[in-house]
Amino acid sequence: MNRGQAGFTLMEVLVALIIASLVVGAVMGLTSQDLQFASRLKRKVSAVRVLDAAGQYLLAHPGFLRERPDSMTLSDLPDKPVVKIEMAAVDRTEAGDLKLPNQAQLFRVGLTHAGAASWLSLIVPGKEK
Repeated sequence: MNRGQAGFTLMEVLVALIIASLVVGAVMGLTSQDLQFASRLKRKVSAVRVLDAAGQYLLAHPGFLRERPDSMTLSDLPDKPVVKIEMAAVDRTEAGDLKLPNQAQLFRVGLTHAGAASWLSLIVPGKEK
């Protein structure tokens, strides 16, 4: 090659290609992480919305918990999600100044769905006569 000609040597081209491939690889890695994070966030938000709907239903219908169900199906939501229910009775002495009707009982209710969890306290009325 004539030294007076303009252009790049083979070594310069190879170094440029290696640097370009490293930059492209780094950008692709970051993009992949962003997509994975967005996917996890979308699943988490969806699970929290399901738990919110379950909590709202239980607040409106506390008698549903009388039989201590293990789970509930939210048939009004898409895909009819199932929410697991854990219940723990709260002793009347631990309820403090809270006045409970004779047959009613205070429960700590745990709701779980798709790895998300929510807790609430509910007064469950006694059986209707």
